Amino acid sequence: MTGRENGVVVRLKRENPAIGGTHCAAHKLNLCAQQAAAAIPSLQRYQRTVGSIYGYFSNSSSRQARLKEMHVILDTDDVKLNQSMPSAG
Repeated sequence: MTGRENGVVVRLKRENPAIGGTHCAAHKLNLCAQQAAAAIPSLQRYQRTVGSIYGYFSNSSSRQARLKEMHVILDTDDVKLNQSMPSAG
């Protein structure tokens, strides 16, 4: 969105040179966290493992049904599976 040559801010500045652009603080923080996490091998393995578990259950309605059955048996709250995805930045 903030590309130097053809981003939204550049396009808006062509129409109104007084416009200023800023980066989203949440996205900048996310990018910092991604870069820091990339330097920690154990965290990389953890993220791959969690992603594999998510994929195992999310790609099969019968597995999701069995997971719900386990929640009933164990008397735990049912959870909605969400995959954590890195921000596009």
